[in-house]
Amino acid sequence: MSSRRSEGGQTNCGAVSDRIRLPVGFEFQVLLVGLSLSVAAGFMACQAAGPYGDGPFGAGFRRIPASDCGTTLVHDSRIGPDVLRSVIDERTGRVRELRVAPGGDFANAVRVYLDEDRRARVPRDLDGDGVADRWEYYADVRRIGSGAVEKLGFSLAGDEIVDAWVFSDEQGEVSRVEVSTGRDGVVDRWEHYRGGELVRVEADRDRDGRVDHWSTYRRGILSATASDADGDGRPDGPPAGGR
Repeated sequence: MSSRRSEGGQTNCGAVSDRIRLPVGFEFQVLLVGLSLSVAAGFMACQAAGPYGDGPFGAGFRRIPASDCGTTLVHDSRIGPDVLRSVIDERTGRVRELRVAPGGDFANAVRVYLDEDRRARVPRDLDGDGVADRWEYYADVRRIGSGAVEKLGFSLAGDEIVDAWVFSDEQGEVSRVEVSTGRDGVVDRWEHYRGGELVRVEADRDRDGRVDHWSTYRRGILSATASDADGDGRPDGPPAGGR
């Protein structure tokens, strides 16, 4: 489902509170993530694997063509009929991506992108059109099997550039939406929800890192606005009445 902005001003990111459904068997495969990370770190990537995967400790390592016309060092582990591929950053020896290929079919592999602090991102193609339309963020890669996401990411233009992030409360209701209107990863719009209903919007219109515009909503309808023209970080005078 593509994301878009509704006429009322709030961001419509689809069924953001839906329960996340992982592919069958995925939870079991993720249990091996820790093992794969340890193996890759122990071999220290290219030094161990050698330039052609022929180093003294290079068993299971090999290089495959990369999209930037170079090569990528990978390590494959078979889990029954499936394959878990670790993609390794040769500069640091860290695993930066995992690809879970059902039946060894990497064209339909589930990808997990890893940060240095164990945070993880999983892109999803919900409508099956070959384009990722939702990204699941996890505070710890080991929690992927539980489905406990930290936030969900969306592309408001439907072009795989992530520019909106949705946070939920303990009841699974949307509590906050952050938007990068410049589509550069810098958040400059914050939408606050209560009981799934938009109540307040804060914006950094000049993108200087400080909020300079506030909007208040009642029952989803804009009721008041305020701006900061003098740059002191506070609304200038009383809020202006509705539209």
